[in-house]
Amino acid sequence: MTPAETSPVPRTIEELRRTVGGLVGEDPDAISDDDDLVLDWALDSVRAMTFVGGLRKAGVEVTLLELTEAPTLSAWWALISARADGAR
Repeated sequence: MTPAETSPVPRTIEELRRTVGGLVGEDPDAISDDDDLVLDWALDSVRAMTFVGGLRKAGVEVTLLELTEAPTLSAWWALISARADGAR
């Protein structure tokens, strides 16, 4: 089971970092807030869609396009935290 399936809505940017680390199979502490998750960490569309699916299932409306337009932890956290208030 992936981190996105066990905890679909991160409550902090650190939880998001751990989830993304799990998705890319890397140490979360190595991923900085402004790393490009696609170019620097090889996050592919299948894993990203798995993450989006978990968020949407939990009531957080985000799209793959939104995440890929700004593929950094800081951008994802801004988007997710703004939309997740009622989903937690």
